[in-house]
Amino acid sequence: LSLGESERGDFSNTRILVVANRLPVTIKKDQDGNFTSSISSGGLVSALKGVSGLEMVWIGWPESEIDPEDQPKLEAALSEQNCVPAFLPADIADKYYNGFSNNLIWPLFHYRPLPLSDIAETTDLF
Repeated sequence: LSLGESERGDFSNTRILVVANRLPVTIKKDQDGNFTSSISSGGLVSALKGVSGLEMVWIGWPESEIDPEDQPKLEAALSEQNCVPAFLPADIADKYYNGFSNNLIWPLFHYRPLPLSDIAETTDLF
């Protein structure tokens, strides 16, 4: 998919903010205290890899707790990749993702229950 000048308009100055649980990169801190990153292999990252012709800014958790002293250094490194970290304690990130997101938001928007009439028809026998 390539967005740019087309019959639908010019999207070259369009910015998309992707607010996700995780950033599209995996962060590592080396022995010298510098941060390095590599592209993650998550589903959303893979799905949006092919989109070009617009600016994409990612906002999300860096997948680990970052010492407050290191946060400015990491923010600077990630800004070069159009990423904005949301610094969260690991326990809150876990409860948000594995609790709220997976147990409430995902089912709410991805599963469609059967109409009550269909359920009644299939359960009358027992």
